[in-house]
Amino acid sequence: VQIINFIYFYETFNSITLKEPMKMAFDELYAKYEDLLAINDDQLANQINAIGYNLLELAFTLDSKRIGDQHGLEKVIDSDYILKNPNLLLLADFSMMLLGKVKYESFRNALKKNISTLAPALKQIIEQPIQKLRFTALDTVSIQGRIKLIVEGKTDAELLSHAYSVLTGGFMPYWTIIPGGRKSDTGSASEVKETLLHSYPLLEKNDIVIGIVDHDYAGLSAYGYLKNDFIEKEHNMWKKHKDANINIICLPIPGEMSNYLMPRFEDNYFEIEHYFGLDFLIKKKVVRETAIHNIYEVLDGRKVSFSKEMNDIDDPHIFENFLQLFQLIDKISGVNVKYIL
Repeated sequence: VQIINFIYFYETFNSITLKEPMKMAFDELYAKYEDLLAINDDQLANQINAIGYNLLELAFTLDSKRIGDQHGLEKVIDSDYILKNPNLLLLADFSMMLLGKVKYESFRNALKKNISTLAPALKQIIEQPIQKLRFTALDTVSIQGRIKLIVEGKTDAELLSHAYSVLTGGFMPYWTIIPGGRKSDTGSASEVKETLLHSYPLLEKNDIVIGIVDHDYAGLSAYGYLKNDFIEKEHNMWKKHKDANINIICLPIPGEMSNYLMPRFEDNYFEIEHYFGLDFLIKKKVVRETAIHNIYEVLDGRKVSFSKEMNDIDDPHIFENFLQLFQLIDKISGVNVKYIL
């Protein structure tokens, strides 16, 4: 898909009339690229990689026979960062082979050393199941969906994505999902709340944002904090912004787990992992009993390894308690999904 788009751009815009606008676009994007790298924030990885891709497109197109400006391509090849991305490095090498052959031979020789060092790593990556690469630094391809889920952490995003795929018979979600907070591997209900509070100016007309927090003390506190501009649609479960499609969901608790619905915020412990059921979680050593009879809390130290274990399970019955949450997301999104249970 990247190559198709790349060649289409090259063939469509390699016009001498567009030389100056494309040079301006390249210089502007390159400056932005360097600014984002200087921030050194993992949350910006997808944006940085997307700009790197755009810079490659512009550099090759400017160097076409019709335009003949090699400045951008030299800058990309000399960059300390752009071609450290395996996707962009291989794309550059393929494009040089396809578009230039002899013309780009000197550039290709400069790339060969970098590509040879990638070969063992690429082989290992190719052999990995795709789900194991989700939400890692290697997850550089993402759809720009109009429905975005914001969750408390990376493991929540992994569990929800995999549960949806299992319950739909292998389909990828129609929504995009990202952990809240500045770092990709951690997050909190408070950060989900803050993301929702500041998302209004950034929304396009048809965008839908859904924040999801646990039904625990932190989640209920974040949910309760959103008052002034939010209207409650379902008690202690779903609120919606009065002027935009910004929503917050406090995890719905299945009827058979109603013992986790406690009147005091401090006594609530329900997290996404609880959807797997108590017996399953005890067997996997993921929970421990609290001071409250028959109420168990999830062990933070087991979340990452447990999420990885669940990526290898495809029995829909193990994920059936996720259905109530997915059906609420579908209701907010106006999407009709056929689940296999």
